[in-house]
Amino acid sequence: MAFCTGLLSVLLHKLLMTKTGAAEITFVGATSATGTSSPSFSAITDLQEGDLVITWATRDGGTVELLSSGWSGWNSNFPTSNNNNSITNIPAYKIMGATVDTGQSYTANAQMWTAVAFRNATVDSPEVTSFLTGTGTSQDPPSISIATDGSGLVQFCAIDDDASSLTPSTGYTKAAEAQNATNGSNALCYKLGLSAGTEDPDSFTWSTTDALFYRALRIIPSS
Repeated sequence: MAFCTGLLSVLLHKLLMTKTGAAEITFVGATSATGTSSPSFSAITDLQEGDLVITWATRDGGTVELLSSGWSGWNSNFPTSNNNNSITNIPAYKIMGATVDTGQSYTANAQMWTAVAFRNATVDSPEVTSFLTGTGTSQDPPSISIATDGSGLVQFCAIDDDASSLTPSTGYTKAAEAQNATNGSNALCYKLGLSAGTEDPDSFTWSTTDALFYRALRIIPSS
């Protein structure tokens, strides 16, 4: 019985590889922190070499810089923050090396910080992203092109000032959320297994009303 189970697992893996050309992207873990300049990945207990880690640091104003080496980002000031709709922010990502990172370091407190890790995933070069600002309780994200079957979309959501809880877009999973009263909140959400075409997420909703900001990053299967 054990032999049959193992053989079935191997056959399923080969079928997946035949259809997509790469292993399926899978969720590894996520974590969050507030009010720290040195957030930790310790809560992502199975982090391994080759995993893609994505982080989202936000503040209520001011400027902050990511000091940790080897990270990439697409905001125009990276590794220093941008300020969008009163929300200071740095999105970042990195493929873990043989020595897996234990956390990050910033020049000032990341008042809200979230992180998520995926296996068998990488990021397009150049990055494929989307962007939206607004005010209220909800945002309807822009559509984004999906070029490769088995891709995923990671949503970076933020609200100014409030400790607020996010209800994600339909079909999306909220991986991590950080709330910091009077400073704001942020969240990372994701959807995997996307087919080539156009992904058009529906609206997500915060539990309070304030200035809102959204980014998204397409991730693709690693070869």
